Amino acid sequence: MMWRNSLAFVCTCLYMSLVQLTFTRNYWSTNFRISQVADTMPLNKFEELKRFLHFSDNSIEDQDKIKIRPLVEQLRARYKTVPMEEQLSIDEQIVPVKERSCLRQYNPKKPHKWGYKLWVLCGRSGYAYDFQIYTGKADNTMLDGEEDFGASGNVVVCFSRSIPCRVNHKLFFDNYFTSPDLQVYLAKKGILCVGTARANRIPQCPLKSEDQMKKKMKKLLLSTA
Repeated sequence: MMWRNSLAFVCTCLYMSLVQLTFTRNYWSTNFRISQVADTMPLNKFEELKRFLHFSDNSIEDQDKIKIRPLVEQLRARYKTVPMEEQLSIDEQIVPVKERSCLRQYNPKKPHKWGYKLWVLCGRSGYAYDFQIYTGKADNTMLDGEEDFGASGNVVVCFSRSIPCRVNHKLFFDNYFTSPDLQVYLAKKGILCVGTARANRIPQCPLKSEDQMKKKMKKLLLSTA
């Protein structure tokens, strides 16, 4: 019975993330009632589970920062059972949160400045085949035989473990992850990749700034006029 209640609670939370209302209790209210939520369980039962549901023992020292790790790993395993599209991408995503947490990150350049940072492997359709919750330097762990490309490049290496090799998958990512060594590593695995570049990661191939490119184009146009 407890397992069924926990499953219903998780499914209800997922549905709430898709059909969003200002306050949780509005899903059970007379004016805004959502039957898919209200008919699943009473409001009192939902709030009771929300208060007491735990996935880890807080009395254990040095435990995982992600206290819902068992649930996260089960979700990742299910996501990976879906056959991957030919075109894939890796990027970060911020899950906005307001409560205090050791996992909460601050990025002033994002629309939601405070939140949990996730690395996500998506297909062209937008489906997420895999994801990782960022917890800090502890994430930067490699398996035997894998090369170390730094914190950013290792994110791509970790996701590449689940991408079938030598079947022409095309992987896209931005300059945070890109390096020539990483691209060579993926090419050896039979994974085609494209990424924007940072000048400090390709020292033997200096890049010109946007202003320099504009000046060069202006001179070229004047010379041909």
